[in-house]
This record gives sequence, C-alpha cells and structure tokens, in this order.
Amino acid sequence: FDFAKEMKRLGFKTFIHDDCLFRRVDARGDITVAIHVDDGIGAASSKRVVDEFLKAFKYPISESGPLKYCLGMRVLTNSKTGVMSLDAAADIKTAAKHYGCQRSRRHDTPMEARLDVSKDQCPTDAEEIAAMSKRPYRGVIGTGQYFVNIRPDCQYAVSKLASFTNNPGLVHWKHALRILTHMDYSDKKMYFGTNRHNVKRHAAVRC
Repeated sequence: FDFAKEMKRLGFKTFIHDDCLFRRVDARGDITVAIHVDDGIGAASSKRVVDEFLKAFKYPISESGPLKYCLGMRVLTNSKTGVMSLDAAADIKTAAKHYGCQRSRRHDTPMEARLDVSKDQCPTDAEEIAAMSKRPYRGVIGTGQYFVNIRPDCQYAVSKLASFTNNPGLVHWKHALRILTHMDYSDKKMYFGTNRHNVKRHAAVRC
C-alpha cells in the first residue's frame, strides 16, 4: 500500500531530508512516525494522540507497546528526567565473541594516540597475503561501521582502518580488533535529552 499517501491524508508532512520520517502538529498534539521497511517508531505528546492515529489509519497496523529495541539497539528511557539512551551492548558483545576478542586485554580508547598505520604495513608476498586472507578483516571493519552510528567516539578509528580493507596487514588486523574490544568493554550509550514540549516516545508500530 501507499504509506506516504495515507500519511498525507492524515495530515502528516515528511521531513526535507528524510522521506521516511513523518510529522503532524495540530490542535490534537504532536506526533512523529519513522518507518523502516514494515516497522515503525512513533513518538507523540500523549497516548491519546497515538490511539487516534492508530484508529484513523485505514490499513492494518498494530502497536507493540513501549519502545525497547530498534534495529538491534536497546532503548532506555528515564521517565523522571525525560532522558533517552540507545546502546547496542548485546550485539557488540555477540560480535566480540564471534571475532574472538571478547576476552582480550581491556582498552580505554579505540585507538592508540598518534597511531601510525600505512600501506607500508600491508603484506607484499603471496604467503603473507594468503595468511591475512583467512582473517575476516572486512567483517570486523563492517561491524565497526555499523556500530559507530551509536558509538561516534569510534568513528575516526574505524574510518582510518577501513582504508586498508583491500590488503590489510597483521598490524591493521590487531588494531581493528582493538576497536571492537574497546566497544565491548566500554559499553557507552548515546543519550538524548527532553525538550520543552515534553514529547515522549509511546510505541513501536508494525505495518
């Protein structure tokens, strides 16, 4: 069905830079809906606004209750302070275990200060290249690139090592694992504060 057309009928407008993000502000209240394939997240100024939207939407749609997980990210909300946090601790721990670095030495930073990595450290002979081909370097870097969405503190380190995916050396491999190890041990969260309108997230919806 044409989701965008139905949202427009209900008075929603899309954001300029994201066609999958809809918002409506009127006398009834403020409601925002974000869609990803057939899943969505709704945030509104009151439960009444959510209920009205679900009733008015002409296609089958269900509410799965308060938002706790989204695309593998855990969502925590402090109702007293209005602060929301996102983290992917469980998925990061699973990834660290998958790549065998869950028990590595703890690192307080994703990368050494003034780290010098270059193409000079890439393997040049067939034996070294063959040995490195058995290590899932691209997988570790790809995993890091996904997690930096909520771990921007690791963005620079991941980007720097991503430039060696075509022919990584052992040095690059060790530093790539260090990033994942740091993510696993540090367990940092991304926080979002409240605003003066006191808009709260109320539900996850499935279309």
